[in-house]
Amino acid sequence: MRFTSQVLVCALVAGYFCSQANAFPQYLSAFQAKYPTSTLPSRMAASPIGENCGVCHHSPVKSDLGNCYRVDIITALATMTIEQALDALDGQDSDGDGVPNGMEITAVRSDLPGEVGYSPGRVGPTGTDPCLGAGTPLPTGQLETPPPIPTMSTWGLAVLTLLIMVSATILMQVRLRKAVVVVR
Repeated sequence: MRFTSQVLVCALVAGYFCSQANAFPQYLSAFQAKYPTSTLPSRMAASPIGENCGVCHHSPVKSDLGNCYRVDIITALATMTIEQALDALDGQDSDGDGVPNGMEITAVRSDLPGEVGYSPGRVGPTGTDPCLGAGTPLPTGQLETPPPIPTMSTWGLAVLTLLIMVSATILMQVRLRKAVVVVR
């Protein structure tokens, strides 16, 4: 009886780790297929996190809940495939920084030339996880909230339109004068 119990416990532990190890590469592959321009996984591998799985996990602890983005993926996976979950989360803001996940993942970084993508599960200047609060394991050490995109107010748009119209009018008058000179 004791031997059977030990075998059962070993099988459960091995099954848990094997199923986890087999699932994660599939999810990372699906992420890379959806966002082929994003360098986020390779940047996570080079950061203090140290692994491309850091897009969703708090490496080296892959069995923990993970960052905000992973929490949303797990919820979505209850009813969809990984590809469907990634599509569904594209317009959501998992980390609450005001930028939708898809925009974060594909944003060109001005602070890191050649890099594309901010973490959709971490925020701020050091890349902490708002889902875990102050005790976030292994922040990325890099900015993970994209800078705001400059916008134009209604007045700014009106002034720009007026400037374009005035410039076009002046250009047309200059061309008309040249055309009249050529005709004479």
